[in-house]
Amino acid sequence: MFGLSDLVHTSLIVNDMATARRSLSAAYGCEWSEPTHYTAPVRTPAGVVDQDSITCFSLDNSHRLELLQPVYGGIWPQDDDRPRLHHLAFQVDDLELESARLEALGMPVVLTGIGDAPVAGFVFHGGPGSLFTELTVSHRTSLASESSQIPRRDLGPIHLRAFHRAGRGQHRNLSTDRTS
Repeated sequence: MFGLSDLVHTSLIVNDMATARRSLSAAYGCEWSEPTHYTAPVRTPAGVVDQDSITCFSLDNSHRLELLQPVYGGIWPQDDDRPRLHHLAFQVDDLELESARLEALGMPVVLTGIGDAPVAGFVFHGGPGSLFTELTVSHRTSLASESSQIPRRDLGPIHLRAFHRAGRGQHRNLSTDRTS
């Protein structure tokens, strides 16, 4: 079972990435990664759709904040101009087991990667109110060979890595405008 010690980032959904970065930098004294635009197919209860978002992460060595800006027509709508809590992201050793546990607690799967398993690479569960819970495979189990020297808190957006390992998504560093 995962707990707060497995929390890797807290995500805020924002309408304007640049404004949110400036405001939160002034308030909390943090620096940010460059915004990255990514598009990838994901499975939802309604079927497969393209997830299209812009993200960036705080760069300090403590708990990370993720800023998530939806792209028009995307799956993460923003109702107003205020940043709001979107999801808590946890790393788990057994993605399917923990996902099934959350479903049994009444937290349905709302989004996951595409693969042969019921959940692939990462999974978002609905929860109380508008709060989502994201589960990603712990680096101890999925990334040990490729990133054994990277500390746990420095892994960044693991769900993007799951897209790329599957060869299903692409993202662009908005500061260099290159697709990778």
